[in-house]
Amino acid sequence: MKIYKKIKDRLKFQLLKQRNNKSEKIFGLGLSKTGTTSFSSALNLLGYKSIHTPPIINLKNGEINFQWPWWLSTYDAMADLPVPYYYKYFDEEYPNAKFVLTIRNEEDWLRSCKKHFDEDLQLLLKRPEPHFKPLITLCEKMYGSSRYEEQSFRDAYQKHNAEVIEYFEGRDNFLVIDICAGDSWEKLCPFLGIAVPTVQFPHGNATKINK
Repeated sequence: MKIYKKIKDRLKFQLLKQRNNKSEKIFGLGLSKTGTTSFSSALNLLGYKSIHTPPIINLKNGEINFQWPWWLSTYDAMADLPVPYYYKYFDEEYPNAKFVLTIRNEEDWLRSCKKHFDEDLQLLLKRPEPHFKPLITLCEKMYGSSRYEEQSFRDAYQKHNAEVIEYFEGRDNFLVIDICAGDSWEKLCPFLGIAVPTVQFPHGNATKINK
């Protein structure tokens, strides 16, 4: 019985994947603390169904396992970890997708990361949602540590941004935006091909951004 269910689920996944890959999804490739909350909120205001920190990974035998839950197919956009880690996969699988790299002043980013990884992230570990523990493992893989270490975080930030920019160089489906420095609708909307709304651009975690 379990074998039939596995076969059925796999067939469903392949059909869903084939249909979903033709959609124009939006992937936020910026690392945490680069305005990803604001970016995701802005997309929701524009009419996209966006999810922040999607639970698309789990741990299997202590290793990160990429998964694509059925319900995630209903989203138009996603941002924050673990999305940036899989940007090449998303680019290959979604030829009609658009990619946005959120960046910010490096020193401001490091200060924000210090608070986030030394305090906030440790509180998240106590939450019951199962996708937070895999994120810790991913942080260790990307930053070299789940605890803040200035040089390893600085190196990881520079490396990620440089590699993403080089990978998408010359592409018209790629945008670099600095929300923390004031970039907003006037830069995002033309890239998405939609009109600038009358509502104010959201600034999630505004108090944390200045710390």
